[in-house]
Amino acid sequence: ASISAAADGTLPDLSANKELSRYSIADIRDGFSYQSDSVYESLSMVAVSAKNGQSFTLPEFKSEKSITYQLNGSGGNPLKVDISGIKNAAAMVYNNTAGHTDLTLTGKSETLTSFKAENGAKVISFDQEFLAPGMTTMKIGSGNYATTDVVIESQDSFPALEDLKLWMVIHMNKIPAGVSGMSSLKNLELRWCYDLASIDDFDSKQRDKLRNIIQSRPNGDKSLPGLSDEELDKALRFSLETFTIASASGLKGTLNGSTIPSALKNLAISYTGLSAVSDNWAEMPNLKSLNLSLNKFGDFPTAAVKAAPNAESMDLSGNLYSTIPEDAFENNVALKTLTLGNYLPGVAGGNMSFNGMPL
Repeated sequence: ASISAAADGTLPDLSANKELSRYSIADIRDGFSYQSDSVYESLSMVAVSAKNGQSFTLPEFKSEKSITYQLNGSGGNPLKVDISGIKNAAAMVYNNTAGHTDLTLTGKSETLTSFKAENGAKVISFDQEFLAPGMTTMKIGSGNYATTDVVIESQDSFPALEDLKLWMVIHMNKIPAGVSGMSSLKNLELRWCYDLASIDDFDSKQRDKLRNIIQSRPNGDKSLPGLSDEELDKALRFSLETFTIASASGLKGTLNGSTIPSALKNLAISYTGLSAVSDNWAEMPNLKSLNLSLNKFGDFPTAAVKAAPNAESMDLSGNLYSTIPEDAFENNVALKTLTLGNYLPGVAGGNMSFNGMPL
C-alpha cells in the first residue's frame, strides 16, 4: 500500500488486510508523528519518504512480524528523524534518493538491531539523545552517493554494537568519537576513507569523560580510572577482534603500535600512506591473521611481526623495504602462510631460517 500522509498526520488503518506486507508513506511533513493501535499480521516493511529540511518521528506500527523501516530522503536540506516510534523493528535502512544532504538521528528504540545507509547522507549524525541498546550491526557507505562524515556524539549510544563498517566516508579524518564507548565492538572496518589521518580514537577529553562515567556507575570497575591513558585505551577496546583499514591514502607517517588493541584476532591495514611502524607494540597472543600489505614501509615491520607469535598467516607484500632482518620470524612458530610479494627481499646477514628451515 502506498499512502500520502494527511495534513494532520493521520494514516488509514489497513490492518484488516492480512496479506499487507509493505506500507509506504509519502509526503511526510515537518513534525509528523503517528501511532497505530492495531496489530498487522504480515507487515514487514514500512517505507517513509520525506523531503529534506524536515524533522519528524518515524511512525509506530505493531505487527506479528519484525518490521524493517526504510527511510527515503531527497533534496539538499538537513533531515532530522526521531526513532522513538520504532517499537517493533529489527532493521532500519536509509536511502538518499536524490541530492546530497545531512541526516541526524535522535531518540531511543529498544528493538532496533541494525542500521544500514548505503546511499548515504552528506553527514550522518547520531546526536546525544540517540540510543539503540539492542543494535548489533551498522554499515554506512558504499552506494551511489558517498558519505562525507559520520558523527557519533554520545559514548553510550551503542552499548551492544558488535560490527561497525564505515565505507566511503570520504572526508572522515579520524575514527568517530563515540566509537570509544562501544564496549561490545568486535569488528571495526574502515574502507575507502581517503581523508582518514589518525586511527587513535581517544583524546584527553574523551578519556576524562570515560573515567567520570566509570566512577559514577555503582557497579563500574573502580580500577579503570587509575590506569594510564594507554592502559585505559586498551582496556576499553578489549572486545575488538577484527580491525580493518583499506584504501586510506591520508593515513601517513608511523603506525603507532600502542594504538592497536592487543586482544585482536585479525589485523589488516593496507593501501595507506604509512611509511613506518613504531617499536612499542604489545604482544598480540590471539592474533591469527596479519595483513600489512600495500603500504609504504621503507623498513621491514619487525615490531609488528614479532608482536604476533601465534599468527597463522601474514601478508607483508607491496611495501618498499628491500631487506628482512635475519631473526624476523624466529618467534612465529605457528605461521602457515607468508606472502612477501612478487620478489623476495634480501636477508640482512645473509641467512634466515623459517620454522627451522632455511629460506
